[in-house]
Amino acid sequence: MNFIAGTIVRCEEDESLNLDEEITELANEVGWDNVLKEACLTLSSYRVMGLWYGAASIIYYAATDGRKMPIETNQLIARLYWCLDKKENLGHGENGFNLVWSIVTTLKGISYNSSWQPLEDKEIVKIMESFQK
Repeated sequence: MNFIAGTIVRCEEDESLNLDEEITELANEVGWDNVLKEACLTLSSYRVMGLWYGAASIIYYAATDGRKMPIETNQLIARLYWCLDKKENLGHGENGFNLVWSIVTTLKGISYNSSWQPLEDKEIVKIMESFQK
């Protein structure tokens, strides 16, 4: 599992590398669908929680490019908020929350200043609760 891990780690260790560019290059080799499936799987595993911010960043890049996600929107939103709950701000200060909210607003097609609260949405909460089982 996790062929995106090496790219995320390299980009975190070498500031001259740009994750968006490196992932685009990888996606050209293995396909965006595979990259996004791997990013979603990464967000599902405690074993690689140190990669959650990078995986969320990959999802953000793809979402802003209008790429189709491999899982249903509310499932992905619930997974992102589950990760925020397990690792505060995905380990990146306020950047983690802002990244997740940017993904959510892009996927939902709502304003960044929207008053919608995912953690008050019954469907999102129900999905998150299913992750606990």
